[in-house]
Amino acid sequence: MTKPFHRKELISRVKTHLSLKHSKDELTKKNQELEKALEVQKQLEEEKDQLTSELIYHRNMLEDTVEMRTKELAAANKRIMNIVESITHGFVALDKEWKYIYVNNHPYFPDKLAASDLLGKKIWDVFPKLEDSDWGKEYLRAMEERVPVHFEAIFPYDDAWYEITVYPFDDGICSFFRDITEKKKYEYEMKRLSGLDLIGQMAAGISHEIRNPMTTVRGFLQLLSSNEECTKFHHYFSLMIDELDRANLIITEFLSMGNTRSAGLLQWDLNSIIQDMAPLLQADASNQDKQVKLELSDIPSLMVNRNEIRQLILNLYRNGLEAMSPGKVITIATFKEESYVVLSVSDQGGGIKPEVLEKIGTPFFSTKDNGTGLGLGVCYGIAARHKAKIEIQTGPEGTTFLVKFEV
Repeated sequence: MTKPFHRKELISRVKTHLSLKHSKDELTKKNQELEKALEVQKQLEEEKDQLTSELIYHRNMLEDTVEMRTKELAAANKRIMNIVESITHGFVALDKEWKYIYVNNHPYFPDKLAASDLLGKKIWDVFPKLEDSDWGKEYLRAMEERVPVHFEAIFPYDDAWYEITVYPFDDGICSFFRDITEKKKYEYEMKRLSGLDLIGQMAAGISHEIRNPMTTVRGFLQLLSSNEECTKFHHYFSLMIDELDRANLIITEFLSMGNTRSAGLLQWDLNSIIQDMAPLLQADASNQDKQVKLELSDIPSLMVNRNEIRQLILNLYRNGLEAMSPGKVITIATFKEESYVVLSVSDQGGGIKPEVLEKIGTPFFSTKDNGTGLGLGVCYGIAARHKAKIEIQTGPEGTTFLVKFEV
């Protein structure tokens, strides 16, 4: 027989059973929730893996794109730099503090400065003379007014002419500049030759009309000077004849200066022409208590008009003598320089003032009290007829005239 349960025990067992069942149900529920959580976690892990994979893919794509763009940018910068460096003229960039931020390798800088020596330095510290020059004033205008400017100016450190274009950019300016010294010399020479051509036309037109009456007057003066009744006026006649001869010489020089065609060119050794003139040159120098020195190098022969070259040398030589005080030395030299044979006449005078230098060779311009202003003009005319050029170097210690003949 089954043992009968006590009421309390039965109730206790029932409660225990219900409690166990509830716990089991709770456990089952928790297990289901855990399974769902694990499933969700699995899905999240899969999504995370997928997103990570996609992120890595996009990161790699971005890195590849950045690398490609960086290479393209570097290549573009290199091309731009090559383009800028291929410019054979000067190119610089300055920031708003006037510091060099870029300098190409082509421009010439004094004191053997390289482009790397300028970067990061202020232009006014490197070249203080520029600040108060036309060059500096135009730079300042471009920087302050933010407008492009174009001008020509002399670089105060080598006295060379430059053509400069300045453009504003961001907070600074960039500048292109090229040496136009040879162009300026050519323009000056063309202007001078144009003036000589005009003089030639004028001289050809008036010389005949002037010389005819002068010849007549001179003839009558000579006739009167031989007349016994006019003996007491002989001194005046001689003076007038000398002045007529001087006027005739001026007309001859005037015609010579205006003539741009040379005739009678023969092969001559420039040194032999100078050596033939040496006694005359020595006599002129001795009479003025001055010295002449010849420094003649081996040079090739030239096609020249001997008489015109003698006149050229004599004019330059006598100008040099007159510029010197007693005891000084004038040097005549010849040498070969690249494709030129150079005739050099150097004096130890006080140099030529800039305002005078600009007018050298201008007809009838002279700093001498009794000068005609035709001597150097004749020299320039002779040089032009021989396809030579005259360069002048002057300073406080003296002046050198260089006549350069093309070989």
